Amino acid sequence: MKHPLKIARILVQLTSLITITWMLMTAPTAAVIAIRGSVEHWMLIPTAMIGAASVFGFWLIITLAFGRIYCSTICPLGTIQDIAANIGSRFKHAKPYRYKPPSPWFVKAGLLGILFMAAGLGSLAASWAMIPFLEVSPYDSYVGIIDNVVKPAIHSVDSEDYVAPSTRLILAAGVNLLFIIIMGLTRGRELCNTLCPLGAALGAAGSISLFHFDIDTDLCTHCRRCEDVCRASCIDSDAGTIDPTRCVTCFNCLEACKDNALKYTTRRHRLSTPMLQKIKPVT
Repeated sequence: MKHPLKIARILVQLTSLITITWMLMTAPTAAVIAIRGSVEHWMLIPTAMIGAASVFGFWLIITLAFGRIYCSTICPLGTIQDIAANIGSRFKHAKPYRYKPPSPWFVKAGLLGILFMAAGLGSLAASWAMIPFLEVSPYDSYVGIIDNVVKPAIHSVDSEDYVAPSTRLILAAGVNLLFIIIMGLTRGRELCNTLCPLGAALGAAGSISLFHFDIDTDLCTHCRRCEDVCRASCIDSDAGTIDPTRCVTCFNCLEACKDNALKYTTRRHRLSTPMLQKIKPVT
């Protein structure tokens, strides 16, 4: 039986992707332009961060409260990776996910530097979204994929008047899409925690979020079911710990745990029998 929080996440995630795709594919009428403006106003786009501090502040508060909800519901590239991961998990020889140590601090610092530099450069940073493997702005990257891969593929068949983008843009967006799909198929959400500056920023806030995932080590049997389904590879079942900076709040682990040892809570579990206890001094 699916966990209610996972169901809610999937519904919001699919609604977000369908809405974004529809508005990018539909002819730019006044109504569509208005909808696109409203949607993009709430997206975390580095090219708009300087002029939309309130939006960044809103998502910062959400992340501080609930973790990286943006990554698991709103980000279109995250949804593509989840779809690819779901397909990959159905292969006969698919391997379960395993805990991986986090990236070194200087890698995360570098990603944060790229993010703030992109925000400072403004519109110039939009062109970075077309550089394969550098996900400066996940939303801008998705826009580029729709404009330079999906639309040309559709209009090349049903429209003779369509003016296709340049070969360079088509190749760049195509390689980007292929890379994202392959990463999702084979690595789950590793891309979000290694090459996404926005993920690094939200991860820093998520490390101190009010709601977080906590393992009750008194109930945990170390069966690894939670670790098997953790696409962020942030659950260390042996140690009974979860890295909140990399957790994308997908709720897959809650559904996988059969021992009721995993909870999404504001509390930190304490051992019923502490490992370190006071003893009476020897006299």
